[in-house]
Amino acid sequence: MNIQRVLLFIALTCYLSVFNVYPQAGQTDISGSWLGSIDAGGITLRIVFNLELQDGNMYMATMDSPDQGAKGIPLGDVILTADTIVIKAPNLAGEYAGVIDKEDEVSGTWTQGGRKFNLDLKKSRGELAINRPQEPKPPFPYSSMDMEFRNPVAKINLAGTVTYPSEKGRYPAVVLVSGSGPQDRNEELMGHKPFAVLADFLTRNGIVVLRYDDRGVGKSGGSFEGSTSADFADDASAATDYLKTLDFVDPAKVGIIGHSEGGLIAFMLAARIDDLAFIITLAGPGCSGRTIIEDQTEYISRLNGVPEATIKESQLINSLIYDIIEENENITRGVERVKDTVRYYYSQKGYKSEIVDQIVTNIGTSINPLSYRWLRYFYMADPGDYFESVSCPVFALNGSKDCQVLADVNIEGISNGLAKSNSKKVDTRIYPDLNHLFQHCETGLLNEYSQIEETISPEVLNDIAGWISDLFR
Repeated sequence: MNIQRVLLFIALTCYLSVFNVYPQAGQTDISGSWLGSIDAGGITLRIVFNLELQDGNMYMATMDSPDQGAKGIPLGDVILTADTIVIKAPNLAGEYAGVIDKEDEVSGTWTQGGRKFNLDLKKSRGELAINRPQEPKPPFPYSSMDMEFRNPVAKINLAGTVTYPSEKGRYPAVVLVSGSGPQDRNEELMGHKPFAVLADFLTRNGIVVLRYDDRGVGKSGGSFEGSTSADFADDASAATDYLKTLDFVDPAKVGIIGHSEGGLIAFMLAARIDDLAFIITLAGPGCSGRTIIEDQTEYISRLNGVPEATIKESQLINSLIYDIIEENENITRGVERVKDTVRYYYSQKGYKSEIVDQIVTNIGTSINPLSYRWLRYFYMADPGDYFESVSCPVFALNGSKDCQVLADVNIEGISNGLAKSNSKKVDTRIYPDLNHLFQHCETGLLNEYSQIEETISPEVLNDIAGWISDLFR
């Protein structure tokens, strides 16, 4: 997903648990799907609870999170009284508690990780349908194969899919490198599959595409947690090596398309792989990770109407946190210093102890031992360290309404940085009214991603395919 990790409140790895509930005599059957949404830090996530009465005396409960591509997540006990319902979610460290207002409406709260979110439910009359008109559907006019390749540095196998023209020949090829956060081969997020759409379009235009599950995701080995952009660069490098071995690939025409953090990785590899044919960055960085995070936090806050005084206070405490992370390579010490600093800061401001505790808990959801190495590496990473060593052609794209990697400053950073490189071809473009996912949008805010039916602007798809084809005419 995107250059700053968006906190996903629904864990996708869970285990089946026991379901127990005994409805009272005369109790209305609440079987069916119940739909609601939570505002998770500016992102609207739809939640569906599926309840099924079994043997007349107990309910089985599962959860769907359509905007995250999650379906059938097993839940725990359902506790039902005349006018209340509690749904336990032990594997998610969560719980839903609601009051049954009407036969088909529930007012309630979702609690997870110490945080509470309003979640009102309405009984659905049918299965929730999400319209994604660009999502590829068979039959396909090209060939496809699932495969594995080896990263010899990490000693892990990564799994992916290669799509290629059916007619015999040797074709240009690209590796798709995802943005930050654990991504599957389709870069599935908010109900969209951007890499599936991109791979389908490029292959229909005579370009071989390899997309793969991030390490520790899907069928790929290794562990995502604790890995950094440098580790992911090794994975992407191994993917390019694998592509060059395929009979239908021209090894002199292999490049990389990186989205968001994947754009940073593309620059890293362009600086170290002598025979890389080209790179394309989609909302890739042109300045340091810390600058990107600071810029996006301020920009998103203003779009959301946050008061200037609050923005200034946020900038101050965030700056203290970033300094601590950069200064402390030791994970345990760094995490504890962040928590201590945040606690001291807000205590000195006169906040009540329970509010301070909640703030510290919230900080811990994103800055913790599992995420610390990635955060530290990304804050300190600067694509400017690689620009001068780039010699292959580069196409850098961004959307004017991108809230996460601001278009003007980052495209300017890429243009100025590559002016000192040996690359003979550097093209940049900022597309009006497109967001971080290259969707046409109103504001560019993250809460629009799942609501927009378009996955990627057709103009962007055409420009990418055309630019690659023009390189090899």
